[in-house]
Amino acid sequence: MGAAEAASSPTYGGGSVFVPSGPICELVRRRQLAWGLTDEAMLDLLDWHPTVVDVRGAMLRPTAEKLLRQLAEPRRVS
Repeated sequence: MGAAEAASSPTYGGGSVFVPSGPICELVRRRQLAWGLTDEAMLDLLDWHPTVVDVRGAMLRPTAEKLLRQLAEPRRVS
């Protein structure tokens, strides 16, 4: 699926300010396991401290984009 098709697809937000949070959270968890980080360390690394994450719900598109950019970068070693 190309970017234009994804932009118009209801599954991928269809131009909405919200996107499904489940796939983003799954990717966060996969990176966390690969990098061997605790929950708190991963949240600190991403500078993301939500009170609750409902993977069945939606996430603001800017938040999702920020997380995806951070996950795409090489892991910062402390």
